Amino acid sequence: APETKASKGRIIGNLNDYGIMGEGSFVLINQGSQSGYQSSLKLPIYEDLAKRNLKSLVKENPEKVGWLVIVDTTENFSVGYISRILDSIRLMDLVGASEGGDFSPKEAASNSGIEESIEDVATPPAAPEEMPPEEF
Repeated sequence: APETKASKGRIIGNLNDYGIMGEGSFVLINQGSQSGYQSSLKLPIYEDLAKRNLKSLVKENPEKVGWLVIVDTTENFSVGYISRILDSIRLMDLVGASEGGDFSPKEAASNSGIEESIEDVATPPAAPEEMPPEEF
């Protein structure tokens, strides 16, 4: 398969009717084919510490919270299918890289074996108490 470089993206929309993003959810990402996104590209999802307002000083490295597979792209947007959840995924979380820079599949390949060895350890998170249901 040809090597692809995808720019860092962000989950900007949840295409499911309910608020929690889980395995099997479809999400909207603010990068598209112009940024190297293409169907069947598998990308890691990282928590965005700044947007989550966590004690960012304590956590220096954003944790990987899941994986998604791109299923459709336009020039500027992509739809991703969340294939695996390691921790809760929120709007504005980062796709492809935890920090600046491009995501290179070679880097992911080196540690992907670890991911697969912890099959089904992650259970879907319970609904966070502090997030009220969205009012329409």
